[in-house]
Amino acid sequence: MNMDKMEEPKQFMITGGTFDLDAYVIITDDTSYAASYATQVLSEPYTNEDFKARGLTISDELGTTFVIWLPTKSVEDTSIVHHELLHLTYSMLHAVGIELSLETEEVYTYQLQHLSKQFYNQIKPKQ
Repeated sequence: MNMDKMEEPKQFMITGGTFDLDAYVIITDDTSYAASYATQVLSEPYTNEDFKARGLTISDELGTTFVIWLPTKSVEDTSIVHHELLHLTYSMLHAVGIELSLETEEVYTYQLQHLSKQFYNQIKPKQ
């Protein structure tokens, strides 16, 4: 899928798998739309000024619902996508009390794998 040709914002949800946590993904260059979406999902106020980056991962006050925003050009750069998915991985596991350490590293890598697979299946569905 060529994200440069996307006219409408792309929105989808990825789940925490084993953990009962959800992340809502919004892909759009329209930062006002992204701010409105994040405000609606997280019930906290955001403005387009909050979205002046190559990507953003934010959560509600409880740290149990998440939004990932990416401008369309960032989706083509896997390093930016992985950066945001690592933020999400850490935030989800922190929310359930699993801190990153040598003993929990494998949990983190499995969670990152799970989230990455869901993300890319939405962006580039199997043919």
